[in-house]
Amino acid sequence: MKVGAAGQVVALVFLALCSTMLGVHGVVQAGTTDVGTSQVTFNIGKAIEVVSWPTFSIALDSDGTPGQAAVSDVLSFTVKSNATWSLQIQSDGEDGKLREYNLTESVYVEDGKTSQNSLEWGLTPDGAWYPISDVPGTVFSSQPATGDAGTTVSMYVRYVPGFNDTPLPSGFVYRAVLTYTATVGY
Repeated sequence: MKVGAAGQVVALVFLALCSTMLGVHGVVQAGTTDVGTSQVTFNIGKAIEVVSWPTFSIALDSDGTPGQAAVSDVLSFTVKSNATWSLQIQSDGEDGKLREYNLTESVYVEDGKTSQNSLEWGLTPDGAWYPISDVPGTVFSSQPATGDAGTTVSMYVRYVPGFNDTPLPSGFVYRAVLTYTATVGY
């Protein structure tokens, strides 16, 4: 049987591959150790967790007196963050004012009374005091990353009633819902 030029080329390539795989001496060499590597890469996103929030219900005073500030107990937040973080506060009432609320029906009174002044926040029970509004306001900013240990920060809320604040009948209170927002990044 005659082998053509193409067949001879294929045979030569096959022999060359076999000799390369078998090594110079025609024997496959095995070692006692072989090493391989893998490259592992990973990145983590910025994250924040508020481990504890202030109490759900804050009663400032049962019978406030015009001109006399009613200050909350300490409101504490325990935060864990792996990046710079901030905390903001806002009220559901326009300009941070308290609105007349029906306790029996659990609703704000339509066209009800509103408080004369806005709620305020401060870092100590003695102030300085800053108004709370329906637009988020920053209480803590550029706080450093906390690591796993976390950190606890505190604030206070107060209301100073005026003579335009009308007493409400039984079953009604002045009320606002405060929303706290913890954010990473600034």
